[in-house]
Amino acid sequence: MKLHTIWILVTVLGCLTISIGLYNYIPAIAHGDSDVFEAVSSSDWRSWDFWMNDKPPTTALVFQWQKNDGNDITLFFQSIAMFSWCFLAYMAAQTLQTKVLKVASWVLILGMGISEPIFFWNRTKLSESLAVSGFILLIALLLYVLRYKLLERKLSSVGTSTLYVSLTIIFFFWSLTRDSNAYTLIVIAALLAVAVFFERTIIQQKLYPVALISILLLISIFHTITSDGGVRWQFPLVNVIGQRILPDDQKTNFFAQRDMPMNENVTRFKNKWAPSYNWTGFGTWLPEHGKSTYTLWLISHPILTLVEPWQDWKAIFDPDFDDYMRGYTRGLFSQWQRIITAIAWPSISILIAYGLGTVFVLLHVVSIENVNKYIIASIAILVLVIPTITVCWHGDAAEVSRHCLGAAVTARIGIWLALLFCIDASITPLYNKR
Repeated sequence: MKLHTIWILVTVLGCLTISIGLYNYIPAIAHGDSDVFEAVSSSDWRSWDFWMNDKPPTTALVFQWQKNDGNDITLFFQSIAMFSWCFLAYMAAQTLQTKVLKVASWVLILGMGISEPIFFWNRTKLSESLAVSGFILLIALLLYVLRYKLLERKLSSVGTSTLYVSLTIIFFFWSLTRDSNAYTLIVIAALLAVAVFFERTIIQQKLYPVALISILLLISIFHTITSDGGVRWQFPLVNVIGQRILPDDQKTNFFAQRDMPMNENVTRFKNKWAPSYNWTGFGTWLPEHGKSTYTLWLISHPILTLVEPWQDWKAIFDPDFDDYMRGYTRGLFSQWQRIITAIAWPSISILIAYGLGTVFVLLHVVSIENVNKYIIASIAILVLVIPTITVCWHGDAAEVSRHCLGAAVTARIGIWLALLFCIDASITPLYNKR
């Protein structure tokens, strides 16, 4: 057995041991919306009431399937997470040619998967675990497509057909873990459209990607229908009105000019949250015009829409989850977890340093004309950070760190992959010349 293979096996066994040890030591944690998911899961999944409810249905479906048992729910979360992170580490290693980098990819990716800001969500009865694991699984499948050149295979290929069916199912359930994912799907569809346009294949081989793009848009529309039907957007919108609209005169005037009531039952929400008072003061404006007015504000002020979220950059990229981790008991395995977290989940300052290093290596790779499809894919993943932050931050004024967890994960995994692929591309020509 080759030395790098031994190191990979040691890494996998070590991470799995720590993961299982942590899982057995930490009790299932209920927090905030856990009770809401339990309430939603009481509806029959075959009824529209289930899909159009107070929370996106995927997590509630798991609650229903596991009969609201906290340990069974989080065991399912943990199983999906372990598979997703292992699959991504495997695919990253498969795409790399340098043996040292193969080992590094396993260490960094699996290490990130069991890092404290990621792992404890697997033991928390909320939607974050499935949202993160689903996204990691989609990245792994992207590398799978690129590695085995599935876009270049014939349409009759069983493997290709199976892959696209799997992608459709994963995209569907992943989008329904969080309402913001419906908008992320639109961005992913746009990136796929650009890739298909520039892909050098015959037109028949573009049918599957085009079909997938259409499916993503349909899933996004279906998600929007369920959100509107369950009016679950109203609660976070009232949070936004209280925290970001009413305290700002320009925004308040914009909303007032579009018929938002300005009676004392509305203005009392200034610097308050949705549960603070009843919403009777909004009358019919909230359900009929609230969402469209807010959307119009965001569209008509594009620069502000893009820039505003970055005022919370520290909460987004270097989140403090201590309030959520009150039930997270630290023991023997958590000492190893902290060491791994320091390496695989770098702080914002170290993350910036890695990002600058990635840019430096990328410039070298460009200069030797060795940019490959994996580097382009990792850059596309990093591009997703901007719309993810924009959508999640504007989606709700509460719990910014939790709601933007996907952006923090995307930034780190994107930088890790880009750095690994760029270093590999810069070293490979040297090996080829030997």
